Order: sequence, then structure tokens, then C-alpha cells
Amino acid sequence: MASPYLAPAVAVRRGKNLVVPRSAVLPARCLKCNEMASTPWRKKFYWHSQWIYLLILFPGILIYAIVAMIVRKQMELNLPLCDTHHADRKRYKMLAILMLVGFIPAGLLLGSIGSEALGWVTGIAMFVTGFVFYSLGQLGIRPLKIDEAGGEFRGACTAFLDGLAEQS
Repeated sequence: MASPYLAPAVAVRRGKNLVVPRSAVLPARCLKCNEMASTPWRKKFYWHSQWIYLLILFPGILIYAIVAMIVRKQMELNLPLCDTHHADRKRYKMLAILMLVGFIPAGLLLGSIGSEALGWVTGIAMFVTGFVFYSLGQLGIRPLKIDEAGGEFRGACTAFLDGLAEQS
């Protein structure tokens, strides 16, 4: 249980990385442009050691997925975003959903009225585009490490990081 006499945890920078203790609150500045943030984005991050990826090569992707879900660490953050970046995130998310839900029907429809090759190409293009929009909707914020104390993240703009104390 936290003592009321302890100072609240503060996010700091370590080079180009954002270091956030679990109980820290980020400044009300947009992570992507450092403008005043009006809308926080509540995001749950997951992380596991990169060594776990080796399980894809030997036992296979199913074993990797099971082990990764068991050993992963998680951290939930309220990421500050300005109205522009919040709208960008919502737009990319909507486009990703549209592409990922529609790639099979669009491919089948074009394959049935046009050529089968056109259906395949359209379906694959929509599938890949959906994943591109999904990754754009994450705004480039990604965990480098998460442990019991907090997390270290990459992807905040330099101006936002400049407003934080440097960790020694």
C-alpha cells in the first residue's frame, strides 16, 4: 500500500525513450506533437522478451502464441493526445476495420463478376492495407520493456520528451 508521504511517480526520459512507472501520470501534452492534450487514450500494452520469438522456428507458431500469452507483461496507460492525433487514431482504426472485415466479400465479389485473379489481388491488397492502417492507428507508441516497476516506451516526439527530466 502506498504511503501518502511519498511523492507521486513521474515519467522521465532515457535518451529517446519514455520511462513510465506504473503509478505515473503523463503530462497533459500530446505524445506525438507536444500540443495541449484534451483526450487521453487508454491503451493496454503487452510485452515479452524477444527470445520467445525463437519458439516460432522450432515448435511452431501455436506453441509460441501460448507461451507468449503466459509470460507476457502488461501495462495500461492513459496516453495524452491532441484532438488532431486522436482523430487520426480513430480514422485509422475505422479504415483498418473496414479493410479487414471487407477483404473476403470484396475479393469474392470481384472474383465472381470479374476474373478470379482480380478477386485474389483485391482481397490480399485489402488485407495488407488493413494491417497498415491498424499499425498507423497505434501512432508508433510501442513498449521496449515492461516489468513490475513500470515500462519503457518508444515513439513519443522529441518535444514531449524534452519536457521530462532525464533519467541518469
